[in-house]
Amino acid sequence: MWVIFEREYLEKVKKKSFLIATLLVPFIFPLIGGVGYLLGNLDSGGNKTIQVVDESGFFSDGFTISGYEVKMDERPLDSARNDLQNDDIFGVLYIPSFELANPEGITFESRKSPEITFTNKFRNPIKSKIDSLKLVKFNLDPEVVAKLKTSVSIESLTMSDSGESKESNKELSLGLGYGMAFLMYMFVFLYGTMIMQSVLNEKSSKIVEVIVSSVKPFQLMLGKVLAIAAVAFTQMAIWIILMTVIFTAASTILGYQYQPDASQIEIIDSVSQDGAINGAVDEKVEQVLNTIYSIPWGTVIGLFLFYFLGGFLLYGALFAAVGSAVDNLQEAQQFTLPITIPIIASMAFMVIVLKDPDGTASNLLTMIPLTSPILMMARVAYRVPEWWQLAISMILLVGGFIGTLWFAGRIYRVGILMHGAKVNYKILAKWFMTKQ
Repeated sequence: MWVIFEREYLEKVKKKSFLIATLLVPFIFPLIGGVGYLLGNLDSGGNKTIQVVDESGFFSDGFTISGYEVKMDERPLDSARNDLQNDDIFGVLYIPSFELANPEGITFESRKSPEITFTNKFRNPIKSKIDSLKLVKFNLDPEVVAKLKTSVSIESLTMSDSGESKESNKELSLGLGYGMAFLMYMFVFLYGTMIMQSVLNEKSSKIVEVIVSSVKPFQLMLGKVLAIAAVAFTQMAIWIILMTVIFTAASTILGYQYQPDASQIEIIDSVSQDGAINGAVDEKVEQVLNTIYSIPWGTVIGLFLFYFLGGFLLYGALFAAVGSAVDNLQEAQQFTLPITIPIIASMAFMVIVLKDPDGTASNLLTMIPLTSPILMMARVAYRVPEWWQLAISMILLVGGFIGTLWFAGRIYRVGILMHGAKVNYKILAKWFMTKQ
């Protein structure tokens, strides 16, 4: 088995395709992000002038909108709309007469579709102007109104088994859970297919008939599965190291600093004291960092490696069995569907686990070997389950892997030497029941 493992592993990692993919993939995501940023900031080259027809008289001071030239138009609406036919202006903002208590009927018209956040650029200044007019109308002091606004924050804490309370962040846990689960999902599909393709190549080239003269089919299958698992771990480790170096270097060179987005500024701006924005942003960043530091990374990474390896070996054995049973990838499609259904179902059931990590459904789904490799990582992101739950889940996963390996091995030992046979589920059952 270890001879097969060494041969398969070295054959894969020495391929140019493996080296190219390993070195290029870490650069792909930053490259996509950079290209997306540049494309998103490209000027369309069209006219950026906006005419504002204000019949209310409340906005005679005009607007200042980033990226657009705003002009007040005293002509009737129909005259301003005629300019749209000649592409002299980008669009017309129409503000009819309205009561301050009920500002309705405001429209924007253009020949070209504006950006998705375009209306928000006008909504905020219009809202601020109307709020200011209301304060004047009712003789209210703006400072008093600002003091009446109350910001309430509730700190989320999670109590550990030892009784210690630790700060938690649902958004961070959600992202971490989805990230680890999706990583597991992607690698099982990617490298499971690699196992199946490797078996198919040897079977179609008839080299396997020579190999099994000195190696047992079960040893051949297990060596291949373990070798591809080692390839996956090698590639993943290199990607993590390279991505860490790339993002660290890019952040240092570009001098990246956290900046609040518009929604954060709008919320924080309700407090008018100097330094309120910076103080609130620093507090938010500190809260996120404290949550990151409070995560038991050693336990999380250890569990991720265990479930990654267990899930990969479980599904890898099934992919190897399919590869041995068929003669080409077209025939393999009908047999890979039942294998992929539990993986796809795990992604669908993740909503249940993330909604209630300690519920009965979550406990059940993280115990089943076919779903636990993906769903347990989504659950661990919120809180590491109790030791007995982890122990049962791990034992069942190991047992599921051994059972799957035994099941796949019985099909593999017959199918690896079969050529030209029309395989169906009845034939697979016959191979499984064959004693020798």
